[in-house]
Amino acid sequence: MDIRIRALRDSIESNNKDSRKLLEEIVNINSYAYNKEGVEKVAGILRKRFTNLGFTETVIPRSKVGNITLLSNQAAIKAGNMGGVLLNAHLDTVFEPGQKQIPYYSVDGIIRGHGVTDDKGGAVIIYQALKALFETKMLDHIPVRVLFNTDEEQGSDCSKDLIKKEASVSELVIVAEYGKPRDNGATVVTGRMGRGRINLNLKGRNSEVAMLEIMEKTTLLGSPDQQPLVRFRDYVCNSNEARAMITFGYATVPEGERLQEVIEDIIIYTAGIFKTDHYMENGLTRPPVIFDEKRWNVFNRLQKIGESIGFNLHPESRTAGSDASFVPDHVPVLDGMGPVGDKIHTDEEFMQACSLTARPLVIAELVAQMFS
Repeated sequence: MDIRIRALRDSIESNNKDSRKLLEEIVNINSYAYNKEGVEKVAGILRKRFTNLGFTETVIPRSKVGNITLLSNQAAIKAGNMGGVLLNAHLDTVFEPGQKQIPYYSVDGIIRGHGVTDDKGGAVIIYQALKALFETKMLDHIPVRVLFNTDEEQGSDCSKDLIKKEASVSELVIVAEYGKPRDNGATVVTGRMGRGRINLNLKGRNSEVAMLEIMEKTTLLGSPDQQPLVRFRDYVCNSNEARAMITFGYATVPEGERLQEVIEDIIIYTAGIFKTDHYMENGLTRPPVIFDEKRWNVFNRLQKIGESIGFNLHPESRTAGSDASFVPDHVPVLDGMGPVGDKIHTDEEFMQACSLTARPLVIAELVAQMFS
């Protein structure tokens, strides 16, 4: 282990207690995407931490969800907010204020709580990595921007354009979504399926049976391994109306366009058979994340850093989406760089406490190698 890695590790370990306190504070605040007050309270706590590291904050207002936070250090500002590294995490969760809240608690090296892994732990890990670079006097020379968006769990409709814009002028993007535990280390997400969405509304006395027929016909579309790529969410029906959000995954944009067309044809045909009126709003909402040689080269560099500290990093492809989808193809991106854990969106959500040391260390060392 070289001198720089030891210095970064010592900084991270010395601040571990404070970082866990910060994580506890923000996990215990409900930040459901449409709980604007709660999301912005979490953002305010984090902004204070980053301004203490010399970052300048920009708050981008949003009406329906929490305001977005963009933080730039002085090196990034001098560079015209171009180049360098962009780090991203989202502050919203899926847990509504009215439901039972699982607070932060830690037992035997496992930390639990609503949003601890998806994605408040990611925000804290970003902070730890940058604080270590700050304390070792390297941050002053590295252009760094941090983007905390607030509607990832709702599809990032209010933030995707900003993510695209900031990512397009970056030399590296790190997305602090969670990685899964694996073989004395964790996964890094090196591929994701694209996501599409159709909001469907059926009206007429046969609406419910028509919707059920559409569900049956579409659920296994495009799925050679019989794992559903088409899912129905927010299903509501009454005597004369049925509504649902249909989401679907795809590996390439042409495949997504074909799958969307097939689903729409099934809807139109079925609505005609049952004599129901139908209304659709549709679109391909998240492009797939595809790794090319440039992106694999950065991952291989990261993997070597992991090996040097005894933290094995493994590539993983996922069907679920993330904001890495909005990073332009020409920009290297590493996804799943946040907490090591699983069971997100459930009361069993957890992260390994060691995430708060290993993850920020590999991030800080990679950034130092590439930019200092």
